[in-house]
Amino acid sequence: DAPAVVDGSAVGAGDAFLAGVIRALDDEADAPDVLRHGVAVGTAALVGEGAELVS
Repeated sequence: DAPAVVDGSAVGAGDAFLAGVIRALDDEADAPDVLRHGVAVGTAALVGEGAELVS
């Protein structure tokens, strides 16, 4: 199931998704894990407040 997120800004979510995909590919993960990692990183970007580092 897709993670639930609160409506907010999607700025940077696509960039974060792609960064997660690239990182997983660099770690030589298989296709399902590559997508899972991309979704996890993209979702993390959505739940943060604006463009800032997560602490």
